[in-house]
Amino acid sequence: YHDANDDLNFVQCTNDACTTKNVTIVDAANNMGDFNSVAMGSDGFARIGYWDDTNKDVRYAQCTNASCTTKIITLVESSGAIGEYIALKIGTDGFGRMAYFDDTNSDLKFIRCTDNACTTKVITTVDSTGDVGKHAYVAIDSSNFAFVSYFDDTNNDLKFVRCTNADCTAKNITT
Repeated sequence: YHDANDDLNFVQCTNDACTTKNVTIVDAANNMGDFNSVAMGSDGFARIGYWDDTNKDVRYAQCTNASCTTKIITLVESSGAIGEYIALKIGTDGFGRMAYFDDTNSDLKFIRCTDNACTTKVITTVDSTGDVGKHAYVAIDSSNFAFVSYFDDTNNDLKFVRCTNADCTAKNITT
């Protein structure tokens, strides 16, 4: 979560009711953590996609322990004002997939991480017709192809894309 100090925090509940917990500052540089999305990696540790509000960038944290006191933080994309409305899922290969809004171009973008820390990745503009990409949600099938629902602000519609390859360069878009 994003706290009053503009830090990205991670909470590890230590009981079922979460009445006891560990709270860790994951990223305290600038204004961090808005539009965050969390998924569990195949190693049992969290992955967090989030927005750097100060620089308008997409960041990715690979927690390397359960409480995320140790982690690898990657600047994933920094080409303009991008990264709002991030949705993160982990593929069957154990690597992250993120959909998010590119505010500079009003597009829906998709990232397929090709390593655990997302230091290598493939970035695709999925939809660039109008002002599209806000409020994204991602699901991944057993072939590691993504399904993304998102808002088309130009037409006030809900849109859905079914990626037909891993990088979502081939796809079917439906309103």
